[in-house]
Amino acid sequence: EISRGPLACFDTGGDDGGYGNIIPRDSSLTSGLALIFSMTEDRPGGEVDQQRIFQLLQDLRFEVVLCENPTTEDVDEKCNWAKCRTDSLACFICVIMGHGRAGHVGMKNGSIDLKEDVFQHFKANKCKAFRGKPKIFIVNACRGSGRTVMYGMECDDANVKSFSPSGDVESDLHLFEKSVPAESDMLFAYATLDGSVAWRDREKGTWFISTLIDVLREKRHEEHFGDMLAMVNQRVIESRRTFNDQDKARPGEDTKMNIGQAAEIITRGWRGKLFFRE
Repeated sequence: EISRGPLACFDTGGDDGGYGNIIPRDSSLTSGLALIFSMTEDRPGGEVDQQRIFQLLQDLRFEVVLCENPTTEDVDEKCNWAKCRTDSLACFICVIMGHGRAGHVGMKNGSIDLKEDVFQHFKANKCKAFRGKPKIFIVNACRGSGRTVMYGMECDDANVKSFSPSGDVESDLHLFEKSVPAESDMLFAYATLDGSVAWRDREKGTWFISTLIDVLREKRHEEHFGDMLAMVNQRVIESRRTFNDQDKARPGEDTKMNIGQAAEIITRGWRGKLFFRE
């Protein structure tokens, strides 16, 4: 299924580099592409995530291509198609949902290696269409069999101050034209920490995707994407629950412990703030 329309701008806070205002606000051009690879077979609740994320991306005016229960060949075909686009697109999002472990996610006929079969297609040296533009990869899958155990903590000050460098460090190398490294403008949002499971409600969908959708719907016209992801992670962390009989205790595990989930956000050469338009 495909939906087309205008969508987003990327602000680097200055006029001397980065993305700037990619397209005018009154543009009628398609400005963002989203690929969704969604495994719903043997994943009760997965169809809820699929429907909600598809509708959200449509509402954000992306061109959306949905592949339900894709084969590994489908993933390769769609990634090759997307990276060779020649029209004007301001942003790329790829959503991958399924069973997973250690850098792989299962498809209908086997598993894909996220780095080799998806991410590498969109590096700047291989994908001219999205060179210098934000590329977001949302991976909703387990990354191992470990459980994230939640521990109580005390905080003396709720106002945590962030540190930022002075900005007076510079390089002696001056380039004659703008360029970006191969792995630039990329953001990876994993539903869970490396080595850990991701939780899914059989009726309501997964903790991560359902929370991501809720936050984007609430805050998409107020906050930039990075801050919204921080809100998502906070809510996912607060979604912890107590161990119960269905969790199949392992040797040495405390059945009274709280089990939960924490997302992991990784950026490579990310140079600004992504805002979604009204």
